[in-house]
Amino acid sequence: TGNTKLVIYTKGAGGAEAYTSTTNVFAASRKVKAVDTTGAGDGFIGSFLYCLQRNEITAKNLEKVSAEKLEEYLAFANRFCGISVTRHGAIASYPKLDEM
Repeated sequence: TGNTKLVIYTKGAGGAEAYTSTTNVFAASRKVKAVDTTGAGDGFIGSFLYCLQRNEITAKNLEKVSAEKLEEYLAFANRFCGISVTRHGAIASYPKLDEM
């Protein structure tokens, strides 16, 4: 595994998985009617990183994050993208925090 601390596998409508050296988790996606997936991948990783930053998670303490928290972060990113793909455009489609 080398220096890899986290692997995220996004599967669109199939949810997302996260793997660390100590745990692996899955979070399902809600079914939505996608109209434009432009920017969905960037929105997913950006919203996931937002969760890490908000909780002061860095590469140094990532392995100590609980499976429950990782699942929560994946679920947040899935919700973010679920909203985003129902709208047209990339950045313009991203939901505001109060929509989450």
